[in-house]
Amino acid sequence: MARLIHDRHGPAALLVLLAAGAALAADPAGRVHGHARFEKIKGNPAAGYLELYETNLFLSGWDSLPPGPARRLGTTLDENGSCVIRTVHDGSYCIEGLEAGSYSILVNQPLFFVAPRIVPNVPVQDPGDLSFNVELGLDFSTYFKTDWVGNAPDTHAPDSPWYQTFVATGTAIRGVAFSFAGPNKNPVAVAILEDNGDADVRKWRKIVERTDSVSISDVTDNWVRFRSAEAPTVAGRQYAVRLTVLGNTIQPYKRNKDNLSYAHGRAYDSSGKAMNYDLCITVFSDNDNTMVTMNKRTKGLGDLRDGNFAWKWGQTFTARGASLAAVDVWAAGANSKWDLEFIWRVYPGSNQTGPTGPQIGPTKITQAAYQSFGVGLHGVSYNPNEILLTPGQSYFIEFEVHDPPSDSQGFNPFIMNDDGYDQGNGFIWTLSGWGGRPYDDVCMTVVEYALLDPVIQCSPAVIERSAYLGANAAPDLFSVANGGNGTMSFEVDETLNWLDVSPRAGTVIGNPQTVTISYATRPLPLGTYQGTLRVSASGATNTPQSVTVNLHVVTVPADFNHDTDVDMDDFAHFQACYSGIGVTQADPACADARLDGDLDVDKKDFELFILCVSGAGIVADPTCVN
Repeated sequence: MARLIHDRHGPAALLVLLAAGAALAADPAGRVHGHARFEKIKGNPAAGYLELYETNLFLSGWDSLPPGPARRLGTTLDENGSCVIRTVHDGSYCIEGLEAGSYSILVNQPLFFVAPRIVPNVPVQDPGDLSFNVELGLDFSTYFKTDWVGNAPDTHAPDSPWYQTFVATGTAIRGVAFSFAGPNKNPVAVAILEDNGDADVRKWRKIVERTDSVSISDVTDNWVRFRSAEAPTVAGRQYAVRLTVLGNTIQPYKRNKDNLSYAHGRAYDSSGKAMNYDLCITVFSDNDNTMVTMNKRTKGLGDLRDGNFAWKWGQTFTARGASLAAVDVWAAGANSKWDLEFIWRVYPGSNQTGPTGPQIGPTKITQAAYQSFGVGLHGVSYNPNEILLTPGQSYFIEFEVHDPPSDSQGFNPFIMNDDGYDQGNGFIWTLSGWGGRPYDDVCMTVVEYALLDPVIQCSPAVIERSAYLGANAAPDLFSVANGGNGTMSFEVDETLNWLDVSPRAGTVIGNPQTVTISYATRPLPLGTYQGTLRVSASGATNTPQSVTVNLHVVTVPADFNHDTDVDMDDFAHFQACYSGIGVTQADPACADARLDGDLDVDKKDFELFILCVSGAGIVADPTCVN
């Protein structure tokens, strides 16, 4: 008898042949179980947890393991040391028969209001029993639906907008959920506001705002979702959620303040008046060292498109973090086959051609999670540094059906509708190779592990500036941002005599810092000049970075002798080059006299010349030919 033993330290598998009469190896006996949930009141577990019933959990092992199992939360539970299949309407899960190793967990349900959560380095022993609860990352939550604004004895009328303040605990916001009473079906715009020092919350600075793509329903969990780059926050700073009903008002669910309440914020009405309660709002946060790079931010599965059925698909994305954390995607097999297994691979990529280099990191195989409407959510997760990434570079995620049933040879992925990702696109596998779909993004979630150290990001990296001879150029601006974590102190070094920068040093905590370039180009002769500004930051992973300045010193077109004025000397040159209407002026020395852009030097060129005449010793007007 032979049994396949998997080497957790590499992709190779060792085939162990058991001689006749030798003891047979025991089946894997590792087990992991628990609940997926989040605190009903952020920071106060005594107030209870919301269980994530019908959300999906994916367990991924290392390279060459059998397919990683998936669970629909609330359908399997631990009972007396065994995993039992039973619907219990909570966030329970139970997985057994695992080999020893370090696994990772992905919890997500893109159709619901929750946000993804990745748990790395889950230690499973064989034999062994691990009880582990997966808790979603929050900035704020008051998840109670037992009372609402205006319910007696409260006399507050329905209103819009509403505000709820909170203190950030992470680097970005990845979603906001809310509920209200009443029959309103109008869309609600959800904005994140940052405290700018004004005592009136209504005047705080808006960071981001999204309106759901469908009409909002009352009572249920309504939501909008963000990508991390859209809603950056700074841990410890105060923010607010603003709910604005388009053309109507709402009565949000609320919880009166008491000793269990959230301690760092409260609700405000449309007049900016502080209320003695918190609204039923949940703010999901990047406070677990991960970031959401790509996701579907609107409700629904997306679209199934004709002609997209294939053995494998791919999607490119632009990295922002240190390594890949997780991916999930909606897909349907033929004949309502939802339970397909997927093989996952990652490559360097290009939005034009697909994969551009050798595979990065391990190959993994995972199972799908069942959905009641007959399609599957397929997910995979990774431990930190399994799939190393470089911020700003493009990568290609390949997902291929594994050992498909005979009646479902391949799959059809859902495509994002009304919610594209502009830093990548989908690819379908054809007989001739990868075929790009530049207008189709797969309905996919991509999560990365964030960089722990600061990363310098300068924008723009190249500045083009023109200056008229004898005048100073207009100033330019560039920004210095921190694409990683923590606080970044930077310095700008320049040794050029024709420009200066201000400030020469700064600190980036949240928002990018703006640096102004001022020019002293008046004494420079005609020509092109290039300079480099070096931006350095102690502790940044990519220090230093550079900003290139290309300066072009020019004069007005009619200043043929380049002495800054347009006078009789220039007229003499123009007169010598005059050819007349329709007569080509082919002399290279007269090319500058063709002021209107055609091949002759005629009356139209003379009219442009006259506009620039200034007189001897008088600098010509740079706008004379505008």
